[in-house]
Amino acid sequence: YDNLMSIAEAQRDTEVETAVLQAVSENAAFKAVPEAMVERYYDRLVSNLTYQASMYGLDLETFLLYGTGLTQEEYEAEMQASAEEAVKQILVLQAIAEKEGMTVTEEDIEADLEENAANYGYESAEEYKEALGSELQGYGEYLMTERMTAYLVENAVVTDAEPETEETETAETEAAETETAGTE
Repeated sequence: YDNLMSIAEAQRDTEVETAVLQAVSENAAFKAVPEAMVERYYDRLVSNLTYQASMYGLDLETFLLYGTGLTQEEYEAEMQASAEEAVKQILVLQAIAEKEGMTVTEEDIEADLEENAANYGYESAEEYKEALGSELQGYGEYLMTERMTAYLVENAVVTDAEPETEETETAETEAAETETAGTE
């Protein structure tokens, strides 16, 4: 039971984070989205998927066809849109971080790298940086995103929608029919 509760809570937390980030992005106006940044996130998505495909002994195209039913071209269009959405969210979070005076410094990044290096079993932060490779370029963005998402979720007003039930729908329908009948 406790395990099911923790799974449900984690799922709800993820849904809340997603909803908060979507709301923030949708209410922002963008002059331009940096193409190089979008390309970097797109490359990361492709790299992750290619790695997943290799775990099954498949090439990316076959993996996508079996996993999603989409061709590589169709999925690439979706990944491009996802990369652009991710970049928009990062830009919005950076703007909020600057406004709130919560920017991530080089010292913050180094401290986080040190902590994660130890947590992930690396001998040093330098060894961890080497393992991150090109991912290191976006590490500050990642850290800022984590902090700002937590900040926004903490300060968001979250309302859980009541699930619609047949009973509720039937009561509403009957009430509407009664009102209509009374006006004839």
